[in-house]
Amino acid sequence: MPERAAAQIEMTIDASKAGPKIDRQIFGQFAEHLGKGIYEGVWVGPGSPIPNTRGIRNDVVAALKAIKVPNVRWPGGCFADEYHWRKASGATER
Repeated sequence: MPERAAAQIEMTIDASKAGPKIDRQIFGQFAEHLGKGIYEGVWVGPGSPIPNTRGIRNDVVAALKAIKVPNVRWPGGCFADEYHWRKASGATER
């Protein structure tokens, strides 16, 4: 079978025009239970001597804000398979 001639394609890019806007909220991070990543890393508890707000370290929040992380999903990764929000929300009526 004879080889076909390659089709010629011409493309022009106008860098002066903005492209589509992609919402920042689709890009984020997840927090995983590896080592001390959550407990001691992010969560120290409200009674900790480490400066915190409702148990979450202030320095970690400041660092995430500095690098402009739009959202953090916790629990992340495989831990989400075992996590149930009702178990972490305190006493519940049944």
